[in-house]
Amino acid sequence: MPKIFGVPGAHSAHQSVKAYKRKILTIVFVAATSAFLEGIMLTILFVTAGGANGVAVAALVIGICLWWFCRYAGRRITALERERFYWGKGAIGGREIEAELQRLSNKFFVFHNLNTGHGIFEHVVLGPTGFFAIETKNWLGLVGVDEAGELTLNS
Repeated sequence: MPKIFGVPGAHSAHQSVKAYKRKILTIVFVAATSAFLEGIMLTILFVTAGGANGVAVAALVIGICLWWFCRYAGRRITALERERFYWGKGAIGGREIEAELQRLSNKFFVFHNLNTGHGIFEHVVLGPTGFFAIETKNWLGLVGVDEAGELTLNS
Protein backbone atom coordinates (compact mmCIF):
# COMPACT_ATOMS: atom_id res chain seq x y z
CA MET A 1 0.00 0.00 0.00
CA PRO A 2 1.42 3.43 -0.93
CA LYS A 3 2.01 6.28 1.49
CA ILE A 4 -1.10 8.48 1.18
CA PHE A 5 -1.36 12.18 2.04
CA GLY A 6 -4.51 14.29 1.94
CA VAL A 7 -8.18 13.46 1.64
CA PRO A 8 -9.55 12.39 -1.77
CA GLY A 9 -12.46 14.45 -3.06
CA ALA A 10 -12.12 17.04 -0.26
CA HIS A 11 -12.22 20.03 -2.63
CA SER A 12 -15.26 18.71 -4.50
CA ALA A 13 -17.05 17.88 -1.25
CA HIS A 14 -16.33 21.38 0.08
CA GLN A 15 -17.71 22.96 -3.12
CA SER A 16 -20.82 20.77 -2.87
CA VAL A 17 -21.46 21.94 0.70
CA LYS A 18 -20.97 25.57 -0.36
CA ALA A 19 -23.56 25.16 -3.15
CA TYR A 20 -25.97 23.56 -0.66
CA LYS A 21 -25.55 26.48 1.77
CA ARG A 22 -26.17 28.99 -1.04
CA LYS A 23 -29.32 27.07 -1.98
CA ILE A 24 -30.64 27.15 1.59
CA LEU A 25 -29.84 30.87 1.93
CA THR A 26 -31.66 31.52 -1.34
CA ILE A 27 -34.72 29.64 -0.10
CA VAL A 28 -34.74 31.59 3.18
CA PHE A 29 -34.34 34.90 1.30
CA VAL A 30 -37.17 34.00 -1.09
CA ALA A 31 -39.46 33.03 1.79
CA ALA A 32 -38.75 36.25 3.71
CA THR A 33 -39.12 38.47 0.64
CA SER A 34 -42.31 36.71 -0.43
CA ALA A 35 -43.82 37.11 3.05
CA PHE A 36 -42.90 40.80 3.05
CA LEU A 37 -44.43 41.43 -0.38
CA GLU A 38 -47.56 39.46 0.52
CA GLY A 39 -47.86 41.53 3.71
CA ILE A 40 -47.69 44.74 1.70
CA MET A 41 -50.24 43.43 -0.78
CA LEU A 42 -52.67 42.37 1.96
CA THR A 43 -52.20 45.68 3.78
CA ILE A 44 -53.02 47.58 0.60
CA LEU A 45 -56.08 45.45 -0.05
CA PHE A 46 -57.63 45.32 3.41
CA VAL A 47 -56.27 48.13 5.57
CA THR A 48 -55.70 51.10 3.31
CA ALA A 49 -58.70 53.28 2.78
CA GLY A 50 -58.60 54.81 -0.64
CA GLY A 51 -59.83 54.51 -4.16
CA ALA A 52 -60.70 50.95 -5.03
CA ASN A 53 -59.03 51.21 -8.43
CA GLY A 54 -55.70 52.43 -7.01
CA VAL A 55 -55.65 49.73 -4.34
CA ALA A 56 -56.46 46.99 -6.83
CA VAL A 57 -53.79 48.19 -9.28
CA ALA A 58 -51.15 48.36 -6.51
CA ALA A 59 -52.05 44.88 -5.28
CA LEU A 60 -51.96 43.55 -8.85
CA VAL A 61 -48.52 45.06 -9.49
CA ILE A 62 -47.14 43.58 -6.27
CA GLY A 63 -48.74 40.21 -7.10
CA ILE A 64 -47.10 40.19 -10.54
CA CYS A 65 -43.73 41.13 -9.02
CA LEU A 66 -44.12 38.35 -6.47
CA TRP A 67 -44.97 35.83 -9.21
CA TRP A 68 -41.92 36.89 -11.28
CA PHE A 69 -39.64 36.82 -8.24
CA CYS A 70 -40.71 33.28 -7.30
CA ARG A 71 -40.17 32.03 -10.86
CA TYR A 72 -36.68 33.59 -10.95
CA ALA A 73 -35.85 32.16 -7.53
CA GLY A 74 -37.02 28.69 -8.60
CA ARG A 75 -34.61 28.73 -11.55
CA ARG A 76 -31.78 29.91 -9.27
CA ILE A 77 -32.49 27.16 -6.72
CA THR A 78 -32.55 24.54 -9.50
CA ALA A 79 -29.18 25.77 -10.79
CA LEU A 80 -27.66 25.60 -7.30
CA GLU A 81 -28.98 22.07 -6.79
CA ARG A 82 -27.46 21.04 -10.14
CA GLU A 83 -24.12 22.56 -9.06
CA ARG A 84 -24.29 20.73 -5.69
CA PHE A 85 -24.99 17.45 -7.48
CA TYR A 86 -22.10 18.03 -9.92
CA TRP A 87 -19.58 18.65 -7.12
CA GLY A 88 -20.93 15.69 -5.12
CA LYS A 89 -20.33 13.38 -8.07
CA GLY A 90 -16.76 14.72 -8.24
CA ALA A 91 -16.18 13.88 -4.59
CA ILE A 92 -17.45 10.33 -5.13
CA GLY A 93 -15.21 9.96 -8.19
CA GLY A 94 -12.20 11.13 -6.17
CA ARG A 95 -12.85 8.47 -3.55
CA GLU A 96 -13.19 5.78 -6.23
CA ILE A 97 -9.81 6.77 -7.69
CA GLU A 98 -8.29 6.64 -4.22
CA ALA A 99 -9.51 3.04 -3.85
CA GLU A 100 -7.65 2.15 -7.05
CA LEU A 101 -4.50 4.05 -6.03
CA GLN A 102 -4.37 2.13 -2.73
CA ARG A 103 -3.52 -0.95 -4.77
CA LEU A 104 -0.07 0.51 -5.61
CA SER A 105 3.02 -0.83 -3.85
CA ASN A 106 4.63 0.84 -0.84
CA LYS A 107 7.24 2.39 -3.15
CA PHE A 108 4.69 5.01 -4.21
CA PHE A 109 3.55 8.27 -2.62
CA VAL A 110 0.02 9.49 -3.30
CA PHE A 111 -1.02 13.11 -2.66
CA HIS A 112 -4.72 14.04 -2.83
CA ASN A 113 -5.94 17.62 -3.41
CA LEU A 114 -2.49 19.15 -3.73
CA ASN A 115 -2.97 22.93 -3.75
CA THR A 116 -0.29 24.75 -5.75
CA GLY A 117 -1.63 28.25 -5.12
CA HIS A 118 -2.63 28.42 -8.80
CA GLY A 119 -4.94 25.41 -8.77
CA ILE A 120 -5.54 22.03 -7.25
CA PHE A 121 -4.15 18.71 -8.44
CA GLU A 122 -6.75 16.09 -7.55
CA HIS A 123 -4.26 13.23 -7.32
CA VAL A 124 -0.48 13.23 -7.66
CA VAL A 125 1.44 9.94 -7.67
CA LEU A 126 5.20 9.81 -7.21
CA GLY A 127 7.04 6.53 -7.51
CA PRO A 128 9.79 4.56 -9.19
CA THR A 129 8.01 4.73 -12.56
CA GLY A 130 7.64 8.51 -12.53
CA PHE A 131 5.48 11.43 -11.52
CA PHE A 132 1.79 11.39 -12.46
CA ALA A 133 -0.93 14.00 -12.08
CA ILE A 134 -4.41 12.48 -12.29
CA GLU A 135 -7.53 14.50 -13.06
CA THR A 136 -10.78 12.82 -12.03
CA LYS A 137 -14.03 12.92 -14.01
CA ASN A 138 -16.99 10.96 -12.70
CA TRP A 139 -18.65 10.32 -16.04
CA LEU A 140 -21.05 7.53 -16.93
CA GLY A 141 -20.65 6.11 -20.42
CA LEU A 142 -17.95 5.46 -22.98
CA VAL A 143 -14.98 7.84 -22.64
CA GLY A 144 -12.66 8.28 -25.60
CA VAL A 145 -10.26 10.70 -27.23
CA ASP A 146 -10.87 12.70 -30.40
CA GLU A 147 -8.32 13.72 -33.09
CA ALA A 148 -7.31 16.84 -31.12
CA GLY A 149 -6.59 14.80 -27.99
CA GLU A 150 -9.72 16.02 -26.19
CA LEU A 151 -11.77 13.67 -24.02
CA THR A 152 -15.15 12.68 -25.43
CA LEU A 153 -18.15 11.05 -23.80
CA ASN A 154 -20.44 8.63 -25.67
CA SER A 155 -19.25 9.61 -29.15
